Amino acid sequence: MKKLYFAFVAAFFSFFFTSWAVAADGFSGSAYVSANSMYLWRGFDLSPDSDYVVQPGLDLSYAGFRVGIWANYDEDASEVNETDLTLEYSFEADNFSLAFGNVFYSLDEAEDTNEAYLSCTINTLLSPTLAIYYDWDQSNETGIYFTAGIGHSFELRENLSLNLGAMIGYNIENYSVSEEYSNFHNAELTASLDWALTDVVTFTPAVTLSHPLTNDAEDYAGIDDEAMVGLTVNFDF
Repeated sequence: MKKLYFAFVAAFFSFFFTSWAVAADGFSGSAYVSANSMYLWRGFDLSPDSDYVVQPGLDLSYAGFRVGIWANYDEDASEVNETDLTLEYSFEADNFSLAFGNVFYSLDEAEDTNEAYLSCTINTLLSPTLAIYYDWDQSNETGIYFTAGIGHSFELRENLSLNLGAMIGYNIENYSVSEEYSNFHNAELTASLDWALTDVVTFTPAVTLSHPLTNDAEDYAGIDDEAMVGLTVNFDF
């Protein structure tokens, strides 16, 4: 029933936004699929028994609003075990970009939950970004998770760019991380190549390294050093 619900929601929003596109300029969207060596999220390997995961998604945008649906297919379980639905509004000012929204996590192996979030990017060198996530659904305590990151893209040649990024996370009794502690959680380093085959098709191989920052992250959350490699194919429309 849960998967049927999300299929209905995805179909509804696809029809809704496509109808807008007929009548107005400014509509955009992207469909993508990633094949990764693991499901790595906030330092957790959420697919420890799988050789790989497949993660398709669809984003539809209009007038600053974005609706996204994303899923995780686990090779070992041979099923989709998570589906997320995101609703977001974003805009740009003179020196920064701001986005706020909500993610609904539909989970097979844990309780479904919701996180509201606010993200701010300063439009300057390295694009420093600060984001705050608030689990208002399942967290019994504060339920906050912060991230701070930087990133930069280098054009290597026409249609080929190198992207480098770094991020750290700070947990305050967030349900999805651990309600047992408030401390720095993990650090991530990412590197990827955007290879634009056409105006609408892009291939992106990527690698992500994650490292726990504190004993609390290791002892209470149970995260360890992780390395993920993957390939994403993106179609813009």
